[in-house]
Amino acid sequence: MRLIPAAMIVLSALPALPAQPAFEAASMRPSAVLPNGLYGNYRKAGGPGTSDPGRMILENFDIRSLILNAYDLPLYRLIAPESLFNVRFDVTAIIPAGTTKEQFLLMQQNLLATRLGLVVHREKKEMPVYELVIAKVGSKLKVAPPPGETAEFPRSFDLKQDKEGFPVLPAGQTMYASTGNRISLQGVGETMEHFASTLAGQLSAPVIDTTGLTGKYDFTMKWIPGNLRPDDDPGLSLEAALAQQLGLSLRKTRGQVDVLVVDHVEKTPTEN
Repeated sequence: MRLIPAAMIVLSALPALPAQPAFEAASMRPSAVLPNGLYGNYRKAGGPGTSDPGRMILENFDIRSLILNAYDLPLYRLIAPESLFNVRFDVTAIIPAGTTKEQFLLMQQNLLATRLGLVVHREKKEMPVYELVIAKVGSKLKVAPPPGETAEFPRSFDLKQDKEGFPVLPAGQTMYASTGNRISLQGVGETMEHFASTLAGQLSAPVIDTTGLTGKYDFTMKWIPGNLRPDDDPGLSLEAALAQQLGLSLRKTRGQVDVLVVDHVEKTPTEN
């Protein structure tokens, strides 16, 4: 009688590892450099939840932006060499039908690991953190009307403008807009948790909602970013606009934040 080694019996009993989510096909090529020595504009299109869920197009994306897009992170949560900003790629991919947003992210992560040899790890890092609180004057937010009482979103050329050139939206719409050096944020049905994440993008730092406000609110705030403020312009800063227009304030502190650290990545992709 022939004996079968025990090791073979054990290995044959192991379940097959699940396949990692992957694109049906993907291309990654260096972006073209324009005659002036610069790259073209960023372009991002397609993917689950869009009008073209079966295809992803990324144009003129530097490696840092590819990583941020694949891991759905803001820039302040990525620890990576500045040199990764200097190399750009055009990426196109065919997405399998029925792909979820979570699977879509994994597909991008696997693509970067396969084509660029990306290796990352997660850790906590202490950094400045803002707490969103109610200002001493009290909240000036208006409670949003119940769902179903909002107006249909108008066509862009039908929108009226205020004296500063910003679109005037009907109740029930949300828009972030800029004109010249000014920024306007109209929130409709906004939760404070989501608003905090919007502020985090403006401040390039985490913002934690500690207002205790649990409803949904309508508001409009306008300000001038600090890096665009002329010395003689009386326009409000973001912090001043928060206090005067919304009755909110930012309290700066420090905290531990989850970050993604790039351990290794190549600047030349493997063949498509």
